[in-house]
Amino acid sequence: MKPALIVIDMNKDFVYGKLGNERARNLVPRLKKLIESAREERVPIIYVGDAHLPTDPEMRVWGEHSMKGTEGAQVVDELRPKGVITCLRRGRATHFMKLA
Repeated sequence: MKPALIVIDMNKDFVYGKLGNERARNLVPRLKKLIESAREERVPIIYVGDAHLPTDPEMRVWGEHSMKGTEGAQVVDELRPKGVITCLRRGRATHFMKLA
C-alpha cells in the first residue's frame, strides 16, 4: 500500500473566513512544509473540503459557509493544490464517518 497525504477542511472559510480560527491558522505553515515534502517525494495529495448548497442541513447549525463556487470554499492560497491532485468536495461532514 502506498502512502498518501489527505488535507481536510483547509478552505478559506475555515481558516480565515466565517468559521476561521487561530488554531487552523497555526496549522498552515506546518502543513505547507508537509505538502512540499509530499510533492518532492511524489506522494499523492488528496484535498477534502466543504462545498455547500443553500439547502444543506449543515446550514441550520453553522450558518452559510464554504458555499459551492465561492472563494470561501477554495483551499487557502498557501496550501493551494498544484499539478495533478484529487479534490473531494462535500456538502456535509460525512466523507469518512462510515469507514471506521
